[in-house]
Amino acid sequence: MIDLYTAATPNGHKVSIALEELALPYTLKVLDLSKGEQKQPDFLAICPNGRIPAIVDREADDFAVFESGACLIYLAEKTGQLMPTDAKGRSRVLQWLMFQMGGIGPMMGQANVFFRYFPEKIQPAIDRYQGESKRLFTVLDSHLKDHEYLAGDYSIADIANWAWVRTHRWSGVDVDDLPHLLRPVSEGGILAQKGTVEVVSSIERDGRPVFRDLRWGVYAVFEAPSQYVMDCFSQYGLHTDSTGRYAAMYKPYHLIGLELGISVASIALRGEATGATGDWRGDLSPWVNKRNKVAILYSARMSGEIPAFNLNNTEVITFEVPDGEAGKSPAVLQYLWDELGKNGFTRSDLLVAIGGGTVTDLGGFVAASWLRGIDWIAVPTTVAGMVDASVGGKTGINSPYGKNLIGAFHSPISVIIDPAWLKTLSDRDFAAGLAEVVKCGFIDDAEILRLIKDQSTTEIRSNGSLVLNLIERAISTKAKVVSEDFKESELREILKSDTADLVNSRIGAPAGGMLKSNGTL
Repeated sequence: MIDLYTAATPNGHKVSIALEELALPYTLKVLDLSKGEQKQPDFLAICPNGRIPAIVDREADDFAVFESGACLIYLAEKTGQLMPTDAKGRSRVLQWLMFQMGGIGPMMGQANVFFRYFPEKIQPAIDRYQGESKRLFTVLDSHLKDHEYLAGDYSIADIANWAWVRTHRWSGVDVDDLPHLLRPVSEGGILAQKGTVEVVSSIERDGRPVFRDLRWGVYAVFEAPSQYVMDCFSQYGLHTDSTGRYAAMYKPYHLIGLELGISVASIALRGEATGATGDWRGDLSPWVNKRNKVAILYSARMSGEIPAFNLNNTEVITFEVPDGEAGKSPAVLQYLWDELGKNGFTRSDLLVAIGGGTVTDLGGFVAASWLRGIDWIAVPTTVAGMVDASVGGKTGINSPYGKNLIGAFHSPISVIIDPAWLKTLSDRDFAAGLAEVVKCGFIDDAEILRLIKDQSTTEIRSNGSLVLNLIERAISTKAKVVSEDFKESELREILKSDTADLVNSRIGAPAGGMLKSNGTL
């Protein structure tokens, strides 16, 4: 049994990680550094330096080891794991371990002090230690481009360096300009696709504030189409990835021109996260970041499309429900109620429903019925979901006696429509949703009919701006109807009509005009 004396610091985490990786039984003894417990005589007898971490091996005559690197070496040699036994392999691990202990750790530690804690802001000292930390990160970055691990196989060297580098924002050290990260996902980077411009705001992707002042601007990512351009990257001193094909250049807001003013400034106004402009997550982040708990509800079919949410102070709970009408059952509803109860959802928490109309119907009713109504947000992913199910606040589930017989009118606080979701639809599903758009054309917007005249579904789908225009018009039409008849007592019944019925009703009628409550145009 190992006794681990530690605290929540990078050096403390190094030994905790090693013990977990080695599956060694240990007793955790957390010291309160703010109270000076590391300076008490009983701990000084174990660690004369009065610093965490330290270990005591009870199976080895209570042998004590202090200093994080020494602890890692002792545990590796004790178990014969996480460090090779041959001289060269052992040396490689120790070199990268010393790299952390003699470089990364001290430089980041000093950066922490002068950047966050020193009573006087001494900019030369901040620049010195942040700059050296960044240089050391670049050494790691260059090495890891061509190696999966620092020293052959996974070892204590990887544990030690990772425990420190992961805290880079606390030291005020940026890694966003390391160009191999800004490659497309298909080539090992983080960008959704080629040609993406990474927009930088004051909020990180996980919802946290950035580590320094508000920084509005863009990273322009360039791919070299030829050897000549690659040579230019090198000649002009641009940082590139290991292939030399990708270079990234940051430009702050005030240098990139007024033509980008709206797109860049709006991220601050909406509280949008870095890298999320033009993405539904950017619109979601300001709602989510204000809550203690957020439930994300999505269908099984969408499971591969839902990103992991890692929010600073918000607990995120995800629920996968059956596809289609099968998800709108009393059994699924009961399951979701039980889970909300287990997780202590209160009236101040939030539910987000991501999917087609069946998911938003279910999610809305869960929100309407839990604690007599909690806030919810609809993120429709189908055409029908965008223009129909998400508008009007109708929520519900099915019963053995019919569809949507159990429900409530409970409007979402926001509907986030991102046309990018439509790429996930089959042609059949797209066409089915388009029928709802056509219906709105017969109800109150003849321009919809003009826009799609003589065009096939494939032609419409290939025209992104047209699709967006049609969605906006259909939503506007339904919103007009709903605003006049929210509870579906008279006028709103028109939204249930089949398109064929509307065509027949409109023959010989005046152009334009909403269907009146008496059934005339």
